[in-house]
Amino acid sequence: MRGMEESARSEPNRSFEVQQTIESGDRVAVLSHVRREQADIDIAVVHILRFSGGRIVEMWDVGQVIPKDSPNALGMF
Repeated sequence: MRGMEESARSEPNRSFEVQQTIESGDRVAVLSHVRREQADIDIAVVHILRFSGGRIVEMWDVGQVIPKDSPNALGMF
């Protein structure tokens, strides 16, 4: 929690927009678009969460910088 708070203080103009969620049993995957204004980069991030008893008990994430010249109409989303 402290790490997230410090990150928000150091980069207040960053945005985080959920693009898609997928649920299967005790797992949820969230595909998000992160915009880092200060660094002038956009990042596609996938968080995978495992739940137990209504709480998150494990979390994994992976991210990739979104190329500015993607040939796909919707980019990475």
